[in-house]
Amino acid sequence: MASSDTIAEKATEFYSLVGVAVTDWAHIDQELFRVCADILKSDGQHAAIVYYRTPTLSARLTLIDELIHTIFPKPIRKSGGHPSQSEKMWGKLHNDIDEELSVRNQLAHSPSGLLIESPGEATAPPHWVTDVRYASYMSATEKLRGRDHRKELKVGDVKDHLKKVKGLFIRLRNFRESELSKLLL
Repeated sequence: MASSDTIAEKATEFYSLVGVAVTDWAHIDQELFRVCADILKSDGQHAAIVYYRTPTLSARLTLIDELIHTIFPKPIRKSGGHPSQSEKMWGKLHNDIDEELSVRNQLAHSPSGLLIESPGEATAPPHWVTDVRYASYMSATEKLRGRDHRKELKVGDVKDHLKKVKGLFIRLRNFRESELSKLLL
């Protein structure tokens, strides 16, 4: 079994990564605010009233999605047409943000802790441990809902999430600075 020092080190690493992963979303939130202000062509105070009245990051993303669709070029044909390149870029970015947002929500709102795995076999020695890890997991009470069970998020998953969030921030900023600025001319 892992020593208490190793377990404490695992705890420190895991909880530090979770803290960074949750707070890094503030950068995406601020960038979404900037998109909101740009689309509304509003000063910061008025945009802040609209944007921050929307209580969750998920709802804010939906607000921005609705606003941004009002500035995309309208199809030439009434029966539809192909979306513009900007609209395709936004659709992909929006979906990627939404997908990672579910990971963020699990890290922020689900329990986390030390999980100890044992083989559970009758032939295994008593108290035999095969894995000790920290993870964010679906609580037993939430599992009572009978919905799909979310996977545990371990250190590697949180590191992967952090990389994706940083990439999403860069993509969102670049979209705002290049595509959105062209659309708002």
